[in-house]
Amino acid sequence: MEKIGKEYNLNVIAHGKAADLMDKENFYDGYMKEVPETQITRKNDGTILEKDITTPGWRYFSSSIYYISTVKKSWIESRKDCRGRGADLVIINNSEEQVFVDVWRRNQGVWIGANDRDSEGTWKWVDGNKVINGFWNPGQPNSNGDEDCAVSGYHPVNGKWDDVSCNYNYIWICEKRLNM
Repeated sequence: MEKIGKEYNLNVIAHGKAADLMDKENFYDGYMKEVPETQITRKNDGTILEKDITTPGWRYFSSSIYYISTVKKSWIESRKDCRGRGADLVIINNSEEQVFVDVWRRNQGVWIGANDRDSEGTWKWVDGNKVINGFWNPGQPNSNGDEDCAVSGYHPVNGKWDDVSCNYNYIWICEKRLNM
């Protein structure tokens, strides 16, 4: 990050190159430290996002802030927690964001915002958009029984997605989009 006095240029993070982000160790060490309280940026209209990006326990990446839970709950309870924080379960839009989730899940399964609770086999994000491209494990989603919610890292070594029962307990990641 480029430091300018007590301000940081977050565009370095927001517009980082995918190749740089795919190296998990450098990704973690170079980009994903918890946001320091003095770190601020400005929206296009010049207003400061300090309140959002300095919220304790949240991490900044590519125009969103993320809360990573430390306890395990069901998908429904996890989503309820996110909504109570003014966010929702993470929507993974690209490989860089998938790497972000993979780093912060700390080798545990983590709830993400994909589900087919409304219509079996029709996977949607919590914002109602269809899951077009995903990072599913081979043979997933398989809708084996009552498996309507997606977890990233069901198999801890690879971080890919599986459909599982929404009643299982996992940690979760909330995402709050910043309007920059």
